Amino acid sequence: RLNDTDISATNMCTLQDFTYTCSNLTTTAAGVYRIHVLFKISSAQQTNQEWCSPNVTINVLCGLPEVTGVTVDDQCLSDVSITWTDENYDPACGNISYRVTLKQSSTRLVDMNVTENQVNLTGLSNNTAYNFTVQTISAEGIGNAFVQSVRTVDGISALPNKPTQVTVAKTLKNSANVSWSAAESPYCRGVLYYVCSLLSAPYNYTNVTTTSQNCTFNGLTEGTTYNITVAAINRAGMGEAATTNFTLRRGNSSGGPSAAGVLIAVLLLGQLLLYR
Repeated sequence: RLNDTDISATNMCTLQDFTYTCSNLTTTAAGVYRIHVLFKISSAQQTNQEWCSPNVTINVLCGLPEVTGVTVDDQCLSDVSITWTDENYDPACGNISYRVTLKQSSTRLVDMNVTENQVNLTGLSNNTAYNFTVQTISAEGIGNAFVQSVRTVDGISALPNKPTQVTVAKTLKNSANVSWSAAESPYCRGVLYYVCSLLSAPYNYTNVTTTSQNCTFNGLTEGTTYNITVAAINRAGMGEAATTNFTLRRGNSSGGPSAAGVLIAVLLLGQLLLYR
């Protein structure tokens, strides 16, 4: 028994129609129910009568799902990734799909149906505005169109920014460790890796690729000045490089005096004592 409600009538001498709304029914596309009516007659000359209907098929409306928001997850040159949310969708009402269209001005470029609430659009033009539209499709019909303006990015904007705070620390006698702060990459799903390059005259390059924020160069020569560049890479390419330079001083990594320096100091001290 799903519902049990009394409906009163004050005058049985005239024909009356009674309407009762059944709620909390199973939210399937269609359900089979039996309606049972008991007539209670408030009269000494009448007895209560009841009537039970045959099985009645009642179509239960699930509600029309509607798209309520569209989010541009990622933009990378000619590619755009878009997701959306919807409401009023009950999985018991059956499957739901979405109609996706993309227009540039009045030209329709994309018109397709998808089953997930996300789509990746590729092969678009850089730095171009488009109108993106999505609608729900269910057993109840087609929902209202949700329109969102999206814009692809140009090649320069898609590249990552240059790393910051590049520092060099000497770790061993002939080695140097380079570290930096992470580069920002608003587009193209972030930084993939970094390229750390070392240059010494005459045009000797050493490149190191890393996914971390540091790299180490070995086999360096004391007394030599080196130029360091660090650049971030994302799906659009290589961004602007940060640069610095350093000279590998003679001596050990702690910055203390070398053996030759100590010997010279001892000789000078000895001469000073003899002179005095």
